[in-house]
Amino acid sequence: MTSEKDLQNACMEYMDTLGIKYYHRYNYTSQKNRKSVHKKFKGYPDFTIPLSETTIYVELKFGNNGLTDEQKEWELYFKETQNPFYVVRGLEEFQEIIERWK
Repeated sequence: MTSEKDLQNACMEYMDTLGIKYYHRYNYTSQKNRKSVHKKFKGYPDFTIPLSETTIYVELKFGNNGLTDEQKEWELYFKETQNPFYVVRGLEEFQEIIERWK
């Protein structure tokens, strides 16, 4: 994989293959509304994945990219509310997390 977008696509394909439903904010907002929606939820994780026991939140990162301040705020919020939050850097890691929770 050569980019975060490639990783996103691979993760979506994996979940589609397993029949797992998920929310990926860029799939559900039009180009016109993307900026206003993104502003309101700046830093929100890439994926919200409702599974049988819980909902998990996944932020994808590629290479050496770190979390933004807004993403760190979401990470803290999810940890404080005891919701599983993961920063994922590869498809294998993503698959392991899904297998652990599904």
